[in-house]
Amino acid sequence: MNAIPVFEAKNRLSYYLHLTDEQGAVFITNHGKPAYVIQSLKDYQNITKELTKKILL
Repeated sequence: MNAIPVFEAKNRLSYYLHLTDEQGAVFITNHGKPAYVIQSLKDYQNITKELTKKILL
């Protein structure tokens, strides 16, 4: 799991966007606590597709 503070995400956003393609989600912390997630669109679509299937069953 990659976790970074919000100021680092701001300064190196492009790098972390590319990292999501290679290593999955990047968690962004605010005052040391998890607050946000950056993930690829493909991963997001896969997650929502699976959740939709479970809801419809």
